[in-house]
Amino acid sequence: MKKFVLLALVLTLVLVMSGCFLFNRKPVVESIEISGAKTGEAEYMVELTLTLSDPDNDPLTVEIDWGDGRSDEFSEVTTETVEASHTYSTDDTATYDVVITVSDGKAVVTLPTLKLNIPLQSESVILNF
Repeated sequence: MKKFVLLALVLTLVLVMSGCFLFNRKPVVESIEISGAKTGEAEYMVELTLTLSDPDNDPLTVEIDWGDGRSDEFSEVTTETVEASHTYSTDDTATYDVVITVSDGKAVVTLPTLKLNIPLQSESVILNF
C-alpha cells in the first residue's frame, strides 16, 4: 500500500511539473485594435493589433481568417502583441467575416466573428475583452 501511495505521489508530481493538460489555462485575448486605409485604386489595407497572453506562459499560435479566402498564421508567439495586416481588393463597400483563433497547443480560443465593413467607418477601433 505504501508503494502505491508513493507511486501515485510521484506520478502526480511528474504531471504537475510537465505542465499536464489537466492543469492548462486557456490563452487570453485582451484587446484588438483595428485600423485601415485605402492604399490603391481598388485596395484597402486593414491592420490588426492583438493584445494577448497565456497564463501558463505557453507559446501561442494565432490564426486570422480574413474572410476573403485568405488567412495568416503566426506560430510560436511569445510576445504580448501580434500585428497583422491584410489588403482587400475592393473598389466598393464590402463586408468580411474575420475569425481569429488563438491556441496554446492544449486549449483553443476562437473569438466572436468580426464583421469588417470596408471601408472602415472610423480610423481606428479598439475592442476590449
